[in-house]
Amino acid sequence: MNIFHKPPLRGHILLQREKSGKLKMELFIVFKMLRAEGVTDSDILSWWNLSKKEQLEIIQQDIRLIKSFTKTFIKKVNHRLDEIYSFMEKVFPQFIRYTSKMDISATSPLPYELKKRVREYFELRSIEELNIIKADSENFPNMNAYIRHLIKNKRI
Repeated sequence: MNIFHKPPLRGHILLQREKSGKLKMELFIVFKMLRAEGVTDSDILSWWNLSKKEQLEIIQQDIRLIKSFTKTFIKKVNHRLDEIYSFMEKVFPQFIRYTSKMDISATSPLPYELKKRVREYFELRSIEELNIIKADSENFPNMNAYIRHLIKNKRI
């Protein structure tokens, strides 16, 4: 036995099962929904190869960011909570773990599998490009709808 041999990571196992048609029905439905959202094998590997602890840390970091932004916005600008959430939906992508029972629309939260690719896309943009993105995104009900548009048009 090779002591340096690591077992395959969860993402690799799930992709193998998907390709062989051996995913459990609930995961089959989730993966079908993910694929419909433009999630690639690479996206699945980047999320599902993380430990559950690492995934939870990312989710908690998102929650902390939203809470912090909301508190700061309330103190400095004195807007109602619904106005703040509406503004945040226009500016920040929202992510969620997918389940087989989700109802997805253009404005729904994006799957966490896309988070890394979306973050990298925005991080690589110049200030000028970000200004164009901001202007373009105004034509959509929220940032998630705009991101879905970019994915559909193979820009992300």
